[in-house]
Amino acid sequence: MRKINQKEHYFYIDILRILACLCVIYMQCNRIADPYTDTSVYRQRMFVETIAYWAVPVFFMISGATLFDYRERYQTGAYFKKRFLKTGLPFITWTLINLVIKVALGQMEFRPSLSGMIDLLPIQLRNRYTGFHSAIMMYLCIPVLSLLKDYKQILAYMTAMAFLAYSVYPVCCTFLGISFNGNIQFPVAGGYLLYVILGYLLSTTDMSKKTRMFLCILGATGAGIRYISTVAWSTNSSGLNHAFWGYLSFPTVFLAVGVFVAVK
Repeated sequence: MRKINQKEHYFYIDILRILACLCVIYMQCNRIADPYTDTSVYRQRMFVETIAYWAVPVFFMISGATLFDYRERYQTGAYFKKRFLKTGLPFITWTLINLVIKVALGQMEFRPSLSGMIDLLPIQLRNRYTGFHSAIMMYLCIPVLSLLKDYKQILAYMTAMAFLAYSVYPVCCTFLGISFNGNIQFPVAGGYLLYVILGYLLSTTDMSKKTRMFLCILGATGAGIRYISTVAWSTNSSGLNHAFWGYLSFPTVFLAVGVFVAVK
């Protein structure tokens, strides 16, 4: 039988998880800073929204930091079993509980048939758990990406191309007033896989103090860009400006990287 190594425990990962959970709670209680109102209350809500916005990307970065080397601890079959028990089963359970509550409160119509129950689930999943779909794809892709864990130059290239395609290019299209071409993608590291690879690279790379300081400043800059641009441009246009919104926009990438490095 293959010898399984015990993974070293990293305290900073625990801190990141705790802070990310708190930030998700803050955002849910704060509600999204929408619709726009030219008031101090809106600016306060937008401030909370901005400083807590790194939570979801960092959850994906933590997965990259902790799962990229899973083959050193257990086989792929055990990997999928753990992911189902830790993520899939709670997701299914609480989805069903939430579904029962909504039906009981009359918020969703229930038809007493198998087809009626099946029809309700896609609505429930689509409306409430969009982020979980990205997590499922991440877990399916990690066994392939993990084969590249010793090829950091390739991973760095994938990260750079994904950053340009998903974080910079859409914003440039918006500001230049040109149509966004969805065919310009880098599917190998598409979407949230950018954060997964970043998490692994940042967790396994020793950086100088100057580099760490630069990335922390970059993170603060990303938060500043998103907050100032949203508040200022929304005031000028009397409507919410989404120019730098989205978990894949480059200010959010900067912020997530800055927080990850700072806590590490």
